[in-house]
Amino acid sequence: MVRAHFGSMAGWTSVAEIDAYRLAVELRDQVGRLVESGRAAKDFNFRDQIRDSTSSVTRNLAEGFDRYGHGEFAYFANVAKGSLGETIDALKEGREKRYFTDEDFNRLNSLAESARKATTGLLRYLLSSKAPGERTAKPKRHRR
Repeated sequence: MVRAHFGSMAGWTSVAEIDAYRLAVELRDQVGRLVESGRAAKDFNFRDQIRDSTSSVTRNLAEGFDRYGHGEFAYFANVAKGSLGETIDALKEGREKRYFTDEDFNRLNSLAESARKATTGLLRYLLSSKAPGERTAKPKRHRR
């Protein structure tokens, strides 16, 4: 079971310390190895699309982390979550096309769902807190 824990943003020194990112890296790497050979390797569009969607997850989490404001990080985490949805759909397509065994599909789908849950938890945290040093914008004054 994946436990999403979110200390203060100051506690993270690298995106690699975040569960959602670690799970996404594992998913990206396992999918990449799987589509390098077999029938999926010959379907260039499918292979490239599923590689792109899994890579998009890690790239967006990394970019959001380096922007450091919770609002911006949440935006990129949300994009990453969308890419996980795209990856899950591609995994289902790969199973239907018999590019993946049921065992491979079940393993990767479970990993993708764990990454999605961890990313959802990360989003919840980011949307309900502020990064250390992040200031609240002053309300604009309206002239009468």
